[in-house]
Amino acid sequence: MDAELVRVDPPHTFPALTSSSSKARHISASNSNSANQALPETTFPLAMPSNPSPNSESDPPPPGLSILHSLDLEEIDPTVFRSVADSLWIPAGARGAFGGQVIGQALNAATKTVGSGAEGKRWGLHSQHCYFLLPVVASDPIIYRVEKLRDVMLTLWGAGRSYVTRQVTATQKGIPVFILSCSFTLPPPVTAPQPSFSVPMPLNVPGPEECEAEEDKWERVLRERKEAGREVKGDALRGLMAYIRERKESPIALKEIPRTARMKFPTIAGQQLDEADERAMQVHERMLWMRTRDQTVAGEESNMQKCILAYISDFQFVGSAAQSVGLSHTSSPRLGMLASLDHVVYWYSTTFKTSDWLLHVITAPRTGDGRGVVEGKFYTQEGELIAVTVQEGVVRAAPQSDKDRAKL
Repeated sequence: MDAELVRVDPPHTFPALTSSSSKARHISASNSNSANQALPETTFPLAMPSNPSPNSESDPPPPGLSILHSLDLEEIDPTVFRSVADSLWIPAGARGAFGGQVIGQALNAATKTVGSGAEGKRWGLHSQHCYFLLPVVASDPIIYRVEKLRDVMLTLWGAGRSYVTRQVTATQKGIPVFILSCSFTLPPPVTAPQPSFSVPMPLNVPGPEECEAEEDKWERVLRERKEAGREVKGDALRGLMAYIRERKESPIALKEIPRTARMKFPTIAGQQLDEADERAMQVHERMLWMRTRDQTVAGEESNMQKCILAYISDFQFVGSAAQSVGLSHTSSPRLGMLASLDHVVYWYSTTFKTSDWLLHVITAPRTGDGRGVVEGKFYTQEGELIAVTVQEGVVRAAPQSDKDRAKL
């Protein structure tokens, strides 16, 4: 498949805010507000569009937009749904609507076809697998058609009684742009408890109250650089201001744990890392606290919490693969293309709330051949592992000559 047709993610690939090096630097921002101290070569939050505009279709959603509105659907018939007008959002620098929103809407559509009333609510989402086929045009509605691949009716032929499966095809103007398969299961009987295991949450992780919101961090960075005589200007400034505005108006609050803080504790509980391992993890691991800004979401039932978590899981995910090989907007070679190909979520909890802070621990185990794969684990503040995520995407360096470009 021609990767040029694939949805482009919010390109959060952290190029350095410096022209002194041809390589991308991965150093966290300083906490100092003093212009008299040497400023680090602070990393930038996203690969900027070549001509960003504050009034383009990549503008963020209106202030106070609820995540529930972002995932809302209109029912056309019992298995066909349509996105609500003006609800689709294009992140700054992206060509298509936010992939997490499309995943969340497709899951919402599938959930609406699994039973009704108290019996229907017993069926819980436990996994979803999806592929992005084409960029989603934000100005056109998405039609979601749900196919019941496996249902409880099949138990008449002796099939299992505890799982049902749905497939969702999303189209725009009759053309498929996205496909998703998801599975629902019933909770195990209380009379037959099952054994359990989970990878522990990393030790001594700074809590969300100890971390800066993304918008506050980058406003501080701009202020400190200006005070130090290293003011950000031009397209970089316009792009960064668009990102700050986007973060302020997003229905999702986001705080990244600084890399310097992450190096103060073992990555795996009880495991001591040597210096080489620490350097490797500095490049290949990220940790982000995330939650909905709308606290009324806490009252939503479990499957809606899972739809919202799927939305959240797409923030700054595949960009970690580009970061692992040093590709960015300012690297040499620079990042040429960043696009999601697929996305997977496995849920292992029915009690979490997306209105609470959740930690996404992201690793990038392999990048190469123009692709990269990232893996993630979602933890509650209490340390419960509630979901596992995986994504592969196109991660291409830009061609450095016309001859190279012709081969792509």
